[in-house]
Amino acid sequence: MKLLFAMVILSLALSDATAAAPTDLRVKVRVDKNTNFSALHTYAWTRGFASLDPELDTFIVAAIERELASVGLIRQETEPADIVVSYGTVRRSDIDVGAKRDRRSGVYPEISTGTFNLLIREAYTRREILRARAEVPLDVDIAHLEEYLDAMIARTFAHYPTRVPDSP
Repeated sequence: MKLLFAMVILSLALSDATAAAPTDLRVKVRVDKNTNFSALHTYAWTRGFASLDPELDTFIVAAIERELASVGLIRQETEPADIVVSYGTVRRSDIDVGAKRDRRSGVYPEISTGTFNLLIREAYTRREILRARAEVPLDVDIAHLEEYLDAMIARTFAHYPTRVPDSP
């Protein structure tokens, strides 16, 4: 039952995540400096905490695969591959105890927050070589969801060590 509840919460994380414009997005990326990224050529997907919304999951996977291809990686349907890729989504509500309470209800304002994690690991050792995390306030408006996700994933892969910067 706990697993089902967690999966439902995770699938909701990005299903209504659009309050922050892509320019407001903060992405933290941690890259292993000891990895020779130019020696990596293939990837395979592994289990993560993917969205339960099939359309949203398909969109996220396609955006990640587009960026993986742009850095020269080729998808393998199954292992063996050089690296394994997974992503996860989480939604939570934060209480702003520094703000004033609502006069009528007496409660502090609630801030809905979404977190997107991308993890790339060596396939053989499962050692992390790249981890990205984006955390932003959420809103129920889903009009800009694809733009938001694209920006977040593109900013993540801008830190990929073998990426050639776009020329002006």
